[in-house]
Amino acid sequence: MKHLKIACESKKQVTFIMIDIDYFKLYNDNYGHINGDKALIEVAKIISLYLKMIWYLDMVEKNSQ
Repeated sequence: MKHLKIACESKKQVTFIMIDIDYFKLYNDNYGHINGDKALIEVAKIISLYLKMIWYLDMVEKNSQ
């Protein structure tokens, strides 16, 4: 929430991502909500790393021109 507040105060754009994980309810039902939460945290980490990689590559490309 800190980053959202800073972006709003500085009038910067904010992007939200919504994803749907197929059959996640089944995972939660079989392995429990605690394990489901752990799985969601891992998915969030992977998405975060991917977005940071894209941002980095974009910055490298812009700086090499």
